[in-house]
This record gives sequence, C-alpha cells and structure tokens, in this order.
Amino acid sequence: MKDCSKAFSLPKQSQDLVQTNGCKAMVALFNADQKDSLASIRYNMLCKKVARATMFITPERLPPTASACKFHSLRTDYQVMEWMGCSDEMTPSEWGWKVERDKLVPVMTDKPCSRCTDSDNSLQLFRRMQYPKVYLQKAWTRVYQCMWTLPRWQQ
Repeated sequence: MKDCSKAFSLPKQSQDLVQTNGCKAMVALFNADQKDSLASIRYNMLCKKVARATMFITPERLPPTASACKFHSLRTDYQVMEWMGCSDEMTPSEWGWKVERDKLVPVMTDKPCSRCTDSDNSLQLFRRMQYPKVYLQKAWTRVYQCMWTLPRWQQ
C-alpha cells in the first residue's frame, strides 16, 4: 500500500502509473490478492452477499469497477498535485474531470450501462429484489448466465 501511495505524492507521474497504483491500492483496501482483478473481487463479493442475502443487495460495499477506479485515481492525483502546487502543467479534463456549466465535475466512468451484460448490471437485478429467497433461483440463473462473461471483465 505504501508503494502505491508514492505515485500520488510525486509530481509528473504518468497516467498509466497512477491508474495502476490506484487499482493496486483499491485491491489492497479490500484485503484481496494483488494478482486478482477488481472485476473478479467484485464478482466474488457479490456471490457471497447473495448467498447470505435476506434483503436486497446494495452495491455500495462492493469494490468499484476498473473504470471507476481509474477515474478516481486520476482525480486523486490531480487533487494532490493541486494541494502541493504542482498542477500547473496538468489539464483537469485529462485527469478525471470534465467541465459542466463552468464547473469541474468528476468523470465517474467511461463505460456505458446495459442490461445484465457485465458484473455491475447483475447487481441491478439483485438490488430490485425485495424478497431474495423467493427469487433466488431465478437470480442465480441470471448470475450463472453473466458469469460466462468473466474473462471479458478481467481486461
């Protein structure tokens, strides 16, 4: 974790280095093995939560997607450089921010949302469930169908 944080305290780091270290730090925050991807950690945690569910599943306690982590890391680096007075050569729009109505607004992700085609959208299915034990068999069928896309998630 200390090695990852160094990338955020040194000026003029490449975006790739910041993104890589940001994802490594996020994996460490969830006490996972560094060789695991955020998508696989997210998927495994979802499966564990569904197995124990008595109410709907909220995604707030799951790791972020790789895309969300990427933009969070870029924004974090830009903010730290701003505090250190080293952001003169940095453009906010290249570091996870966009301008809307003359204000900087965070870019949350660059991935579109679609119906149950990736790990995030399988969460929508479980979130809508008010009585998971009644719908569990149907829900697991959906998870099983989505599970076959796992290699695509790990990119």
